[in-house]
Amino acid sequence: MSIPKKRAFTWLAVKGDDATISEKLLAAARPIWEATVDHPFVQEMAAGTLSQKKFDRWVQQDFRFVSAFRRFVALVLSKTEDDDVHTHLREFLVAIETELGLFRAYASENDVPLDVPMSPACQGYTDFLLARASLGAYEEAFTALFAAEKAYFDVWRTVRERSGLQGAYAMWIENWSSDGFSEWVVWLASTLDRITPNRSEPELNELRNIFLTVVRYEYLFWDTVYEGDDWPPSTQIDKEKAHEPTSQSRKAHRGTKP
Repeated sequence: MSIPKKRAFTWLAVKGDDATISEKLLAAARPIWEATVDHPFVQEMAAGTLSQKKFDRWVQQDFRFVSAFRRFVALVLSKTEDDDVHTHLREFLVAIETELGLFRAYASENDVPLDVPMSPACQGYTDFLLARASLGAYEEAFTALFAAEKAYFDVWRTVRERSGLQGAYAMWIENWSSDGFSEWVVWLASTLDRITPNRSEPELNELRNIFLTVVRYEYLFWDTVYEGDDWPPSTQIDKEKAHEPTSQSRKAHRGTKP
């Protein structure tokens, strides 16, 4: 799916004013941000017309994402001795466990398997986050954390603003658009601003690239759970499975003589 064109907000457009680092990053990402919060998945979720198949696919992929995201957060935590950050990230790790429990409960009640492969977009997204937290500086990893959480909150807050807390997905909407989540995202922004003062232009550009990459992956994640996406056959077994006749086609051929 092509990304809708929006009015461009560039890094230079906000450079030199009194904007904070977090505000500059958000301004730079505005085109893809607007495309993400207005994605068809978001629109149909708010309208109550999202198919069960697409929602279940989101549950599967988000479960896989959050499982890897937990490791990412732990790596970010290991890169700092800041007491305030330690307190908040440890609490966040507990919240992640609760979130995984929600997915498991839904999957159990609705016979949705969670042991599915990551989609290419989900794999790329989590690999990027884990690599950045493993190899990058603390400030870079924290920028990625802020980008992921802010994007996720804005998607669900958009759904809530359009639909309210009603319908089959009310519990999910409330969970990720709550005042508590809003406060968490505000804390991430203020902390990012606190730990990134007086950055050089090359350093600011690197933070911008990290932020934009995360937001692009966020868009791709929603797009692939909406459209469906899978890896191409890569082994002989995969190829054989891809060409294996379905149960209906086997039945149809049982009565056919060579």
